[in-house]
Amino acid sequence: MRRLSAFLLLFALPGLAVGQAWDQPQWYAAFELGNSDLDSEESSFQIDDSDTSFGLRFGYRVNSHVSIVGGYMDLGRFDTELLADVDEEITVVGERSSTATAWTAQAELGWEFVGFLHANVGVGVARWRLDLPAADGNDTQDTAPMVRLGLGMDVGGNTRLDLFAQHIARLEANTAGIGLRFDF
Repeated sequence: MRRLSAFLLLFALPGLAVGQAWDQPQWYAAFELGNSDLDSEESSFQIDDSDTSFGLRFGYRVNSHVSIVGGYMDLGRFDTELLADVDEEITVVGERSSTATAWTAQAELGWEFVGFLHANVGVGVARWRLDLPAADGNDTQDTAPMVRLGLGMDVGGNTRLDLFAQHIARLEANTAGIGLRFDF
């Protein structure tokens, strides 16, 4: 968490001091479709699977380089092995299907190239939840750091096509995909 704080102090806060000297829209929304890969293990389960994901993001451009972004992602449905300690050995005692979702909040730094190409990097936190349909109905949830990288291209008007990759720690979820962003 200290690294995240240091990153924000070094890069995001100086960007906040820059005045809003551009005439571009400040609010935006994006719909994203991708593929999530989970490789997670706890004392009672393990997952090593991938599935289709989708998400919605809403952002506010503080200035030409800094945005504050929030979003929701349905990371998909995953085959989950349920584990138990049998005779002092961890053993698979069943398989179920589980779903993973995440609410995210992050600061993004962005750059524009050649007038229509964009790159961004974001750091923030994700509040994720893994629904485990086990006999006891336990769910696992946590708040963890996340990082996101993106490349985008203007496709007309206030619309942009984005490619992205992100990682949510502790859940060990990697997502890559494509998004359509609308500035308003």
